[in-house]
Amino acid sequence: MTGVHEFDRKSIHEIEKMTIYDKQAYISQLREYYVKLPFDKTKLLRCERIHKILVHIIGRVILWGIKIDVRGNEKFPINQNVVFVCNHKRAFDIPLMHIVLKNRMPHFLIKKECESGMWGGILRNIGTIFVQRENKKSCEEAISMLIHNLVHGEDIVIFPEGTRNRTQQLLLPLKKGAVYVSQVSQKPVVPIAIKKYGRKYEVIDADKLGMAAIDDSCVEYFTPMLFYTMTTVYRTALQDKRRHPLDMRRYMGVVEY
Repeated sequence: MTGVHEFDRKSIHEIEKMTIYDKQAYISQLREYYVKLPFDKTKLLRCERIHKILVHIIGRVILWGIKIDVRGNEKFPINQNVVFVCNHKRAFDIPLMHIVLKNRMPHFLIKKECESGMWGGILRNIGTIFVQRENKKSCEEAISMLIHNLVHGEDIVIFPEGTRNRTQQLLLPLKKGAVYVSQVSQKPVVPIAIKKYGRKYEVIDADKLGMAAIDDSCVEYFTPMLFYTMTTVYRTALQDKRRHPLDMRRYMGVVEY
């Protein structure tokens, strides 16, 4: 992405070490930077046409004979783009999500190994972002592209486990990338869960699983997401109530908090 390297980007670990005020200031500056970067809207028209063809092929060929039961999709924000996060158990999950989100045309984050061959060419032409998971530079570039798409109104899909879950556990330990791109772009995270019964796939709103069903190893992932969401709502309400932008220093005595 042209020009991204010009901003002094910090790693997620470096940001976590900042004070809350420094972190808010840095994320705000970073978001403004991505907003100002050029974004090619004409390319999206071609992606949309290819995406419609792909959805048709998936429905008629790849997932033929498989019943898909989607529940809770009425909760998807209509007039706002989001960060979709989903569990990942099978190779079918990616084409399945294309069907479920067919009216939104999201950009997927997928491992670099899927970029080769005819399938990789199709994915590349609908705006898929590929990442070499063990390569730090590749991960940073992928995160940059995700944020860039989000601030310019595009949906993205991330499988936060980082790989397919071939175990009997509900979820593998989750990566922090989804929380980070949500914080920088100020776009909400929408969790989706995929369950399978025989030849039937059930795609449900994640809250149907119940928080008690989530393994303790995943608490570290959900806690900052919930904390950030609650803090954002609180700060916005306080700003409106006091009629005073919260990016101004509180100790200047302009407004009593």
